[in-house]
Amino acid sequence: MSESKEPDIFELIGQLATAEQIKSLLREYKNEFPEDVYVSGSKTEIIRHLRVAVDRGRIPQNDVADLLQEAEENGDQHILYFKPKSNVVAKKCRDGEEIAKSLWGDEWRKMTKFPRYELVPKSFEWADFRIGLKKKPNDWIAKVYGQEVAFRFIRQETLEDGTLAKYYKTTETRAVCLARWNGPDLLEMRVERCESKAQLLVRLNSLWTRLKPAIVQDDFIPWDFKAARKKLLEERSANKEIYHTGSIALTDSASGKAIFHPYTEEEGTDDAKDGELPSMPI
Repeated sequence: MSESKEPDIFELIGQLATAEQIKSLLREYKNEFPEDVYVSGSKTEIIRHLRVAVDRGRIPQNDVADLLQEAEENGDQHILYFKPKSNVVAKKCRDGEEIAKSLWGDEWRKMTKFPRYELVPKSFEWADFRIGLKKKPNDWIAKVYGQEVAFRFIRQETLEDGTLAKYYKTTETRAVCLARWNGPDLLEMRVERCESKAQLLVRLNSLWTRLKPAIVQDDFIPWDFKAARKKLLEERSANKEIYHTGSIALTDSASGKAIFHPYTEEEGTDDAKDGELPSMPI
C-alpha cells in the first residue's frame, strides 16, 4: 500500500497564495503583536514571518487553514457549471448534511477528520467537506486532492553507437479538485487549469466518481451560458463598477468572426479613448 505524504502547510501557502494574501493575514495581527508579527520583505521572508507568528501563538492555526482554502479554491481554474435535471435532485443537493452522510455515514465528521492535506501517490483522495460558506450557510464544498505523476521530455542525444537516447524528468503535481453547491440550483466543478483536455477529464472524473454515492452526473445538465454572456455584454456600461469586459469575439450568421481586445489586461474593451478602437486582429 502506498504511503501518504504529509505536506508542510506553509509550503503549500507559498505555492498557492499571493504575497498580498499572506500580508493581509499578517496585517490583521500586526497592531496587536508588533514585536512578533512582521509584514515586510520578499515572499519567502513573509512566509517565514507567518510561520514564526503561528509558532509563537500570535496567529491561530485556523486562520492559516482559511488562507490556504481561499488560495487553492479560487485560483487559476477551469470552472464548469451544472444544473439539476429535477427539483428532487436540487432539493437533495441543498442539504449538505445529507450529502455528507451519503458519502461517509452519520458520523462523517468524526470519521473523516477533515481537512486533510496529505497526498496519496498516484491517487485522488478526499481532502475536505464543509457546509456553510460566507453569506451562504446552506452551500457546501467537497474537495479532492490528487497526486499526478508525469514524464516530461528534457532532451535527446545520439550516442557513439548510433543509439538515439531521449531523457525525461519525472514531475509530480498536486491537483486540487472541488465540487461546490452554489444554491439555490447550481453545481460548480472546479479543477486547476490543465495542459490538456484529457487531463481535465481525469480530474473531473475524480470528482464525479467520489460523489457517486450521493449524486450522479446523469442527474445534471451543463448550464448554458449564452443568455448570461449576452446579458453581461449588453449591460457592461451600466455595471462598470462591478466588472469590465475583456476580449470580445463576435460571430455573424456566416461564421465570420471579429475579435476585439483591450490594450492592457487592466483595461476593458470599452476603455479606448474617444476616436480610437480597441485592437482587432486582421
